[in-house]
Order: sequence, then structure tokens, then C-alpha cells
Amino acid sequence: MIASMLSKRTLLRGVARTTGIVLPTLLGACGTSGGTSSQGSPAAVPTLRRSVKLTWLTDAGTPAHQDARTRQIAAFKQTTGIDVEYQGTPEFATKIQAAFASGTPPDLYFTRATTLTGEVARKQAQPLDDLVKRDKFPLGDFYAPSTEQYRVGGKLYALPFDYPNRAFFANITAFQEAGLKPPPTTYKDDTWTWETFRTAMDGLQRRVGPQGGWAVDTGRDPVRSWISWVWNNGGDFLSKDGKQVVLNQPAGVEALAFLQDLIHRYRVAPPQDQRGNVRQNFVQGKILLYEGGQPDVGVNRQDIGQSFVWDMVPLPKGKGPRTASGGGSAFAMGSVTQQEEAWAFFKHIMSQPMQALYMQATGAMVALKALVESPAFLQPPPAHMSLFVEGATVLRGDPTAVRWNDIQMVINEQLSRLWLNQAQPKEVADTIKQQVEPLLG
Repeated sequence: MIASMLSKRTLLRGVARTTGIVLPTLLGACGTSGGTSSQGSPAAVPTLRRSVKLTWLTDAGTPAHQDARTRQIAAFKQTTGIDVEYQGTPEFATKIQAAFASGTPPDLYFTRATTLTGEVARKQAQPLDDLVKRDKFPLGDFYAPSTEQYRVGGKLYALPFDYPNRAFFANITAFQEAGLKPPPTTYKDDTWTWETFRTAMDGLQRRVGPQGGWAVDTGRDPVRSWISWVWNNGGDFLSKDGKQVVLNQPAGVEALAFLQDLIHRYRVAPPQDQRGNVRQNFVQGKILLYEGGQPDVGVNRQDIGQSFVWDMVPLPKGKGPRTASGGGSAFAMGSVTQQEEAWAFFKHIMSQPMQALYMQATGAMVALKALVESPAFLQPPPAHMSLFVEGATVLRGDPTAVRWNDIQMVINEQLSRLWLNQAQPKEVADTIKQQVEPLLG
């Protein structure tokens, strides 16, 4: 279990190794001689000023997130004597912009790949490359896509505090009762094609339809649900240089058409007005597969109990490479006035002991390979938590642009027409291209 990773000695050694902070007194209290180990012999770290007070601005999260972050702060305070003011707020988007506008940016703040490009353009996020190089920060311990998604113009501006990916939560008992072959639980099985998937959904719909249920909900998340189908079919949303929308090319249109057809042609997925709470409908057996993220694992374990057997299933293979969407969220440094202290705290919360603490407290999938590939993370149910490990290696981060929030509004409006069967896929994709490209300039 993860708890075994979190003895005081292990925690403090991990903090010392990752931050470069010397801990003679605290390690001595654990019955260990003073001194510090290092990863790759990092350069000397400047002396930290105990008189400073750092600010850490994040979204509100859940009580479990708040508890984990409070404990991370307490460990840092015990190690360094430096205070950190934690500000977790449901009004994060408003407060972060107000902080930058007033010239009082937080030392560390919450960010996403979709918004980071704009933050870099506004000179809000600070580059981390020199600090990473100086201290030999172990980026190699993280899944490469988890950190690469936070590079802008080749420079690294953020580090991931979680790294979930998305897949289908599947009611395996329903497959058995319908006399269907169980779906694959690995990306290595290329027999799970769009046609195989549709045929299976037809079989499930015959079972659950008479009770008013639905075989599948493919998800209608603002980005991650639908774009993974586009990627798996060999398409994309933006061109590689980020200057053009390419969703209206054949691969993208075909993916949008398939998703629309699952609702309105094949009638195996619920129309908008019948979706309700998708996860709860899955728990109650009213939806037999739904597309969701790894954070749902914990609540599904609790809510499903022994009601039925469930497992993780990848999206079916289209005409392109197997790909997972997701990517989670990250933290970036906003202030340069207390850079060394902020960087020390940043390294602290990204250390293996602190990431293990966070994973244990919240059930989140983090980006450190050693933790995600450990028995603590892989314990069932579901039987194939390993699909998330596979997903971490094929994940593509969210598309991003300076004016992403404006772009997202266009996408939401147009895809709503698709889900409601008010427009054809090519028309929707063409309209998105027409309205989004002026926002890319």
C-alpha cells in the first residue's frame, strides 16, 4: 500500500533528495546521521530565506485535495521553516487573473495545457528549464508526455501534479448476460475496431433498451471525449504549427459522424435530454459503458461494490494510431521575487514521497512512473488498472492556443448542434474552422 511509502524517514529523505535541502536535525530525529543524498549530483542550491512567505493558488478541489496539500505544506514547513499560504478557491479563474493584473502573482499556481500558452504569451508563467538543469531535476522519472505537454516554444513552464487518462468504464457482467465476447482491456488488441465496437453496442442495447437504458455514453466533454476519436482515426483539431483548424478534413469528419450516428442512427447512446448523471447511470446499470477519466475509479469502487463486475476498456481503433486523451493539470511558477524558495517548494511537492501522499489521499493518477506502476496503484477493482498505465504512454495532451477560452466557446456551441442532430458533421467542422482560425492569429 502507498501508506508504507510514507514513513517519516522515507518522506524526509525523499524531500531532501528531490529539493536538495539539507535536513540534519530532522533526519537525526529519525535515527539517521545528517547530510543529504542527491539525484545526479545537482549543483549547489542557494540558501533559502526562512523569512519569506509563499503563496500557492489553486482551484478548490475536493476535501481530499485540500487535505493532501495542507499536509504537503506542513512537511515543507517542518523541513525548511518557510510558510506557504494555500489559497484553494472555486473562483480560481477570476482570482488568478486579478492577482497578475495587480502585480501580485502567486509563487505557484494551478494551470492546464489548454491555458498555459496564453499565460506564457502574457508573461505570467516562468520558464523552469534553467532550474531543472541546474538541480538535475529528474524529469526522466515522469512519463514523457506528462511534462512535454507543458512546453511552449520548446521551453518547460509547468510540471504535472496528476496525469490521468480516459477510457471506457465497462459493465462486464452485462456483456456476459448478453452472450457477448468480453471487450479487450489493452491497447495492444487491434481487433477492437469501430465496427466491432458498434456491433457489441447493438448487442448490449438489445439487452438494456427494453428497460429504458443505453449501451454506451461516449462522453461529450468539451475536448477530451470527442478529440480522442479524431486522433484514433488519424485526424486532429489543429495543424502541427497551430495556425489552422484541420478538424474538417475527412478523418475528423468521419469521427464526428460516427459519434453522432451512435446517438441518432444506431440509437445505442442517449440523446442529450436523456443523459442525466452519466456516472450514476452506469452505477445503476442504466448505461453499460461510459467514457470517463481515471479519477472516477475511486468513487466507482465505493458506489458499485459487488453489484456487478466492471473493468476498463480502451476506445476502439480507427484508421490512425492508438491514442488516449487526458493529461490532468499542473502547477506553474508565477512570481520571480521569491524564485529560489518557490522552486524549493515546487520540487518538494513533486517529490516521490509527496506525490505518494497525494495519490494516497485523493486516488489520483500521478505522473511518476514508479508510483503508477506500483501495486498500490494497480490494485483492483477494476482488474485492468494496467490500461491506465498503457494509456500514459500513448496519451496526447490537449490542444492549446493563446485564446483557448474563446475557441472552446465556439467548439461547445457547434458540437451541441451535432449532439442534437441539428447539423451534419461536415457543416459543424467547417463552421468551427471558419470561426476558430481568426482566433489563432
